Amino acid sequence: MKNSTNLLIFLAIISFVFLGCAKSDDSSSSSSSSSSSGGDGGTGGGTSSGSPVLSGTINSSSSTSSRTLSEARNFSHLLGRSSERSSYASAVSNCTAKDYDPTDDSLKATVTAADNGTYTFTDSQLTKGVMYRVSVECTYGGETVKMSTYGSAASTTSDNATTADIDPQSTATAAYVKKALVKAVVKGLSSTTATGTVAEKREKTLGDLNSLVNNLQTTVSNSMSDGAMEFPDDPTKVTTLEAAVATSITSIVDSTTGASFETAMAGAQSDDDWYVPPTMDSELAGAAAEGAAKLICAPWATTPDSTSDQEAQIKECGKIQAETMLLGLKWNLIIRNDNSSNKGALWGVVSCNSTDFGFDDAVVRYDLKTHSDGTTSCKITNRTIPESRNGDNMNDGGFRMSGRFFYRMAKHMKKNSQYTLQDINNMIFKKSGSGSDQIGWGAMWNVQRYPYSYAYDKDAGFKTWIT
Repeated sequence: MKNSTNLLIFLAIISFVFLGCAKSDDSSSSSSSSSSSGGDGGTGGGTSSGSPVLSGTINSSSSTSSRTLSEARNFSHLLGRSSERSSYASAVSNCTAKDYDPTDDSLKATVTAADNGTYTFTDSQLTKGVMYRVSVECTYGGETVKMSTYGSAASTTSDNATTADIDPQSTATAAYVKKALVKAVVKGLSSTTATGTVAEKREKTLGDLNSLVNNLQTTVSNSMSDGAMEFPDDPTKVTTLEAAVATSITSIVDSTTGASFETAMAGAQSDDDWYVPPTMDSELAGAAAEGAAKLICAPWATTPDSTSDQEAQIKECGKIQAETMLLGLKWNLIIRNDNSSNKGALWGVVSCNSTDFGFDDAVVRYDLKTHSDGTTSCKITNRTIPESRNGDNMNDGGFRMSGRFFYRMAKHMKKNSQYTLQDINNMIFKKSGSGSDQIGWGAMWNVQRYPYSYAYDKDAGFKTWIT
């Protein structure tokens, strides 16, 4: 297919921009619970009706336990120790649920769970459509245990309350969500071009919290459900982890405090109870990059006077976008690494390895390429082949994007260039001017599947061209 790479690029960008990965919320009716306002919860600008907006059930055992891995693919190395574990049958009781704002860990509301373990927050306590961290404290086997999850309040009172069940698996997932949020804040604070106070940078980084948390929950939960990640299905053991990650995100002010958070979290996970795949940190780093991009790639309020300042900011934005695409969408990269003045050299002059680029060898492969003119680039190939969505046209390893592509994309992000689908259609199928002054491709797309050939018509789509 002619120009297939260019078409794939545009489709990928369209998907990335327009197709959010919001997690679907299951509808459910929850038992009533006695409640008391414990914070400054709001109503999202509407009138308060006391309608449920966030509810769930608290359980001592997870609906999907990692203790049974007999059906897990490619994780037979975990079956021995996992199958030896005993079941935890006791129920939790006397539970209190508290809602916190994940951006500053401030308490917003408190309710007492019903005897059957259900809790409910209403629109008089929470702001509609906002993401919260729900933490519960219960009695289990004569001990006090703590578990948690993340959930967004329903956007309108006409919707069913969002369901956010809490159990050991949700608690383990929530810990890794917070780890990614900490990584995002650290990455944002380490920016060499973004301006603002620590609090302002943190707020900007965590600005699109709903999408970020939903994507993270899906990533971690899937890893647990298919057996790639093992966790203890025991409230007392996840309580240790819950305590380790209780540090307020407002105390994360630099890479040192971020590292301290991760050290404390790792210390709360024993090898006997946990198995975390080596790719997990990179999955979290991809999500963290997405969050940091909200800060680093924010459009210019005032364009810098200095060309060098403009380029530095564009390159940093391009670098964070390349990281997001590599780790999140499994794109492959080719980045100039021998000339810092080259616009595609987003990392500057560096060696082609994990030390200089920062991507784990367990996740990507590095290959140095020498071009015909003697210049060099680093080919970075994701070890995970992305899912093919091309039917019988199976993915052959994906396409590879250059640093210059990300530079150009970042430049328009900083300039706040606005494009519609009509603009993209015009760029692909129309052109004006010629040479270096040409705007648009004016391309004809065709597919050859012997003995037929199909050409693309903007009105009729792909149709038979030559038979």
